[in-house]
Amino acid sequence: DYNSTFSSVARQTNTSVTEVIQVFDEYVQIDRKPLSPVICIDEFYFSRHNDSKYACLLVNFKNGLILDVLDSRKKSSLREYFRSIPLEEREKVIYVSMDMYENYKDIASKYLLNATICIDSFHVIKMINDALDKIKVMNRYKTNKQSDEYYLLKNKNELLFRDSNKVDDQSFNYNYHFKRRLSDTQLLNMILSIDKELKEAYGLKEYYAVFNVMKKEKNELEEYLEEIIKDYTNSNITLFNQIALTLKNWRKEIINSFDEYDGRRINNGPIEGRNKYIKILLNLANGYRNFKRFRNRVLYVFNKFDKPSDSPKETKLIKLPGIIRGNYKKKTTEK
Repeated sequence: DYNSTFSSVARQTNTSVTEVIQVFDEYVQIDRKPLSPVICIDEFYFSRHNDSKYACLLVNFKNGLILDVLDSRKKSSLREYFRSIPLEEREKVIYVSMDMYENYKDIASKYLLNATICIDSFHVIKMINDALDKIKVMNRYKTNKQSDEYYLLKNKNELLFRDSNKVDDQSFNYNYHFKRRLSDTQLLNMILSIDKELKEAYGLKEYYAVFNVMKKEKNELEEYLEEIIKDYTNSNITLFNQIALTLKNWRKEIINSFDEYDGRRINNGPIEGRNKYIKILLNLANGYRNFKRFRNRVLYVFNKFDKPSDSPKETKLIKLPGIIRGNYKKKTTEK
């Protein structure tokens, strides 16, 4: 189970941690899975002690199966990995979903020749929300923490980032600060009235949010995205000017993300769910030094069809090299 550790298994079986690890290494050695028609690719933080702090995860979009875990997201490592896969297998990939990391795009373009590259919409929304969050209006009201402005910006700030379709304008709940019943929509409007720049940023965020859920033909989506880029470029907010450049550089891949496979829009949802539990696995173990063992653990835990082998296998390729001790002179005691 993902929330078990080698130490907890050792306690349950009344044996040593070393023995548990040895059994695991001998019986759990899992090969990579064949590439699927739609692949999700993303990174997660592995360890600052590893050659690369970030590891890379490949997931089957259709069923959430983990295809493989790579020890690095560096271009050289990704190049070596995909070059080792037969061309016939790589040509079967028709979509790749990713965040806006240039290395992924370059590798997919060179080695997954038939694949359409899609940018995960969640990452674009997150980038825009981060820009909105950096407009620190609340700092102006810290000297008067009893003010309406400070109360709204501190306690109702999440309304700015909530899906506007989920901001309730029908339910009126009693607010102890204002001493009257208010809806979430009324509270949001009060927040937006505090600052002109904040209101502009919120409007730009909503502009993209509406675009992100559109059901239109590609030419219409392209036209709408161009209008968004123009508005972001012409904004007086530097952060949104920078986002305009990013949207312009990735516009083709953003439009591609509206494509559907098996009745679902292409996205990195399956991989985000896996990343969540991988982080828990790492935290419970206080991290891993041995990446190969960690990789086998992830594939074994999260892919329900992966089973241990019937007989033990050689573990030399899994174990880390030991520390070579230098020569030393044994001390003797004189009588």
